[in-house]
Amino acid sequence: MNRFLLASAAVAALAFVAVPARADDDADLCKYMQDVAAGANQQQGKMIDQITKGEEATTDCDGKVLSLAWSVTVGTDKLNPGWGESLKGNIEKIACGDAGVKKALDAGWKVKVTWTPASGDPYSGEVSCP
Repeated sequence: MNRFLLASAAVAALAFVAVPARADDDADLCKYMQDVAAGANQQQGKMIDQITKGEEATTDCDGKVLSLAWSVTVGTDKLNPGWGESLKGNIEKIACGDAGVKKALDAGWKVKVTWTPASGDPYSGEVSCP
């Protein structure tokens, strides 16, 4: 399932690299995070790799939350142990390298990530940067 880990990270990268780094106040941060969600939504409903499909990304500006989601066509029994933490780590590397996302996190925003396998045992986490 290493290809799964790499493909999911690659698709997440698309969401972050498509937006120029700028965000100074709440309105700019909201717009920035909406743009990140829009970038992620370009993969919504599409198969990213053989087992991963992009799901809807949403932005809650009042609650300061960006939510990113994917579904996986196999159950957790087919995934490597620690698969959720590995994927979250890949997303964190990408997100924490994005100046706009870092500014949003510093301003109290949360980036929530969820992968839901066919077995229905979702992995959810929150991005954090050092």
